[in-house]
Amino acid sequence: MTLSVPIPDNLDQATVDDLGRAAREAVAVKLYREGRLSHGKFAAYLGIGRGQVDEILARHGFVDEFTSEEIAEQVRRSHETRLAETAR
Repeated sequence: MTLSVPIPDNLDQATVDDLGRAAREAVAVKLYREGRLSHGKFAAYLGIGRGQVDEILARHGFVDEFTSEEIAEQVRRSHETRLAETAR
């Protein structure tokens, strides 16, 4: 799906490109805040690495706050994944 937004004709291409990137970033942040876009899909949508997602979110004032249970679950899943990969 594509969203079209009119912009003034007197802008140079670099400015238009910057606006396009900023708009895509704003959409990604909004969808992430609403829980409709995962961390990984955020990165894929913008064509960036997962590490850059946190930088963008922080720039927009959003910081993930995880509970100790959520962190423990992530550690457990990571450990299980490593064990499965080692067993191959």
